[in-house]
Amino acid sequence: MHNAGEGWATPQQERGETTRKAILQAALQLFLRQGYHATTIRQIAGAAGIVPGAVYNHFTGKEAIYLALLHEAGVYAAIGRALAAASGDSVETLMRDGAYRLLAALKAHSEVMPLLFVDVLEFETRNVVALAAEALPHIVSFFSRLAALGAETGELKPVRPDVLARAFLGLFVSYFFTVRFFSRVVGQFPGLDVNADVVDDFLNILAHGVLRSADNKE
Repeated sequence: MHNAGEGWATPQQERGETTRKAILQAALQLFLRQGYHATTIRQIAGAAGIVPGAVYNHFTGKEAIYLALLHEAGVYAAIGRALAAASGDSVETLMRDGAYRLLAALKAHSEVMPLLFVDVLEFETRNVVALAAEALPHIVSFFSRLAALGAETGELKPVRPDVLARAFLGLFVSYFFTVRFFSRVVGQFPGLDVNADVVDDFLNILAHGVLRSADNKE
């Protein structure tokens, strides 16, 4: 028998946690399928197999459910950890390792990534901004390392780390979402699997642009 005094959950607490998880999973599927605005508490309760009033034993309303999903998804924390773990002894190798780790983190959280757009559309980004702030030290550290390494090796032109961060994150986060779009619209586009040649092409564009140099034109 569980002993709540020793840190064990009581049967009632375990049932409550099971119900809470069922509510969150039901809400996630409904939000992704039909959108946040179109989803009702009654629909969430029905999908979770409970009566609507039982939802309020766990959450104050639909927004509270959404916020719980957003926080527990941990997307920005995963991005921060990915960039913190990146390594390399040159700008190119550090950027490549960071890009692969970033895309792997996005892929691991692909199911919940659309929740970020809900915040943009419904809450004017106030929630994702707070979550991003938690990962910001790791993100800033990665691009500071990149800029410092570039200055040390002479590989990188003088560039502010924040500008470099926006260019890098913008490129690879947009890569992630456009892959999803094109894979659904046009069958021959790659899926979510990280493809070395594609990622290297993106890195090459970031590092060197798309125009040939004046002395390398055919």
